[in-house]
Amino acid sequence: MKEEVTPAHEFMNKDSQFYQIGYEVFRGPYELWKKEIRNPFEIYLLDELRKFRENINIDCIENYHLAFNKDKKEHHSFIKKISRMIPQSVINKNNPYLDYIKQCASKKVNKTTEIFADNIEFRVVRPNSYDNNKLHRDHWFPYFKPLINIYLPLSGSDHRSVLRIVPESHLWTDEDVIPTFNYEQGKSTNEEGIKFSTPNIKESSKDLIEHKPDVLEGDFMLFSPLSVHGGGSNSGHKTRFSLEIRLCLIDN
Repeated sequence: MKEEVTPAHEFMNKDSQFYQIGYEVFRGPYELWKKEIRNPFEIYLLDELRKFRENINIDCIENYHLAFNKDKKEHHSFIKKISRMIPQSVINKNNPYLDYIKQCASKKVNKTTEIFADNIEFRVVRPNSYDNNKLHRDHWFPYFKPLINIYLPLSGSDHRSVLRIVPESHLWTDEDVIPTFNYEQGKSTNEEGIKFSTPNIKESSKDLIEHKPDVLEGDFMLFSPLSVHGGGSNSGHKTRFSLEIRLCLIDN
């Protein structure tokens, strides 16, 4: 018999925005974000690009997509080479800005929070590409159910590219939204032939009305892994980079 897992929103005040709609945007300290998150990541990524191909000359991560204009398959080769996991020497769980996020989350659940499995990964969505995930729920991977998701933009996050989320969908049942396959059964393939491990939505008895929260540079969004969400399709002109992090709850 499986042990019942309590989702993080159940520990929150039922009048809070997070509990009612499944997510909340926080205005963060911009200068701290720039110093501790944006700048280290940009230095790291541009350095790895130069190692990958010497003649790449990109001045900022917003222009990342220009590095592979001639051969777009090189983008996938580059990401595969460096992986989406950010080295501890670049950004780690003790980062001052991440400490600020953890403090905000802890106040919501009245519990200590910590970076889940010490994993800090990045997502990249190029303009007018198929990089973004389609709508899904993270708790289809059962170990994510009790966690809190963090969406932390690094570049190119605006109304044309920001993460999409369906308000109140964290309160839906497993029967309300059916995945295309079980998380242990394989991967899906997008229009460019790239495999994704996350299932898409096969059918839903609920209306999938998306919202694009206003998450500006230096800010972050906490949201439930039960919330239906998906990467923005990025119809803008800048590459969107963001951090993908999860928090686990620790009893005080």
